[in-house]
Amino acid sequence: MSKRISCVVSLCVSLTLATAGQADQKSTTPGSSKVFLFSTAGGELPMSLPLLGLSAAVAATLKSQGYTVTEMIDSSGCADDDPKDATVVNFLKTNKAGVLVVLVHGDKDAITVERYKTKEARDRAFRKYIADGSFNEHELSTSTSGEDTADRPRCFGIDLTARGIEDRWSDENVIVNNTIVVLLACEALPLADAFAARDFFGYDRCVSNLDAFSDAGKLLDRLAGGVVDPANKDARRTTAAFAAGGYSAGFRHKRRGDVDTVLAPSITQHVPRNNEKIRVPRQGVDGAVVFDARMDRTMDPANVITVDGCGARINNATWSSPSSLDFSLELNRPGEAILTVHSSRAIAERDFQNKFDGNTDPPGSNHVGPNGDDFKWKVNCVR
Repeated sequence: MSKRISCVVSLCVSLTLATAGQADQKSTTPGSSKVFLFSTAGGELPMSLPLLGLSAAVAATLKSQGYTVTEMIDSSGCADDDPKDATVVNFLKTNKAGVLVVLVHGDKDAITVERYKTKEARDRAFRKYIADGSFNEHELSTSTSGEDTADRPRCFGIDLTARGIEDRWSDENVIVNNTIVVLLACEALPLADAFAARDFFGYDRCVSNLDAFSDAGKLLDRLAGGVVDPANKDARRTTAAFAAGGYSAGFRHKRRGDVDTVLAPSITQHVPRNNEKIRVPRQGVDGAVVFDARMDRTMDPANVITVDGCGARINNATWSSPSSLDFSLELNRPGEAILTVHSSRAIAERDFQNKFDGNTDPPGSNHVGPNGDDFKWKVNCVR
């Protein structure tokens, strides 16, 4: 932040705000409002109920941050020869997602994105994909898993190879690498580069189903403001959400570039402070708001923040950086002045101009979904 704020707060706090503003200039939201939850793991007894729970939790969490969620799940898995919506063709549609959560079998070379009960049905589907030109032979492979037991039925899969992922997720095919990919598959961390995502989360070893469910739920909850994990409610950036720890062994984060990601913008700091006492009448009280993401600075800053009470006015509002708004506050009589940052006018800068997450829904809970709520605080005007 370029502006000095010493008339409102101490130099120490001013420097903290300045540092925060500089850091937030390297944070932004995904470029797409689309979320996909893809899984071929239905029908396996230890996974079926937790899978339903994970699906519901992912949908609720990401919808609360302004995203649309599409589920592509094979609910019966290897119990039949109908892969439902979990097909290799549908999987390719996820390369333009803002967030992609994938629960499949896999390894360092490929992931299983279509499964069948019988080898004959699998082989027919595989041959068709190659024959009709949907895929090249190097993009797909076949696999067999399971042990013919109730909880691990024999299963025949069509796998998307690392080369196939790279071909379809290359820079030419992905919207400016906007995706957060959470790949819940054994030993699939080496596939991070193939996905070309800004933030990739995966495992460098095999993981149990329950640990995978727990890790995904914890990560996404933190990114959405930490309702379930309030101790880490401020770990909304991808790097902070991972650094907060508590994940199972082998869960890793690979970041592409130096830009951090938040699901929706929020306010991290502001001056004057909440409930601060300011003697009136007073003009030229320096004020500032710092967001945790780059904002759309084509929005008129005079409409982004307003004030009511104390005969107050906002003057000289300006975007001082991609994530900071400065203003001058005029206070004319005793009482309470309520400052409001409007979510309908404070939006992210990217193609998906997500609204920021304020503190009025739920009341008094900053950056806890749903987003699209205003941020309010007050100052006390005294003689």
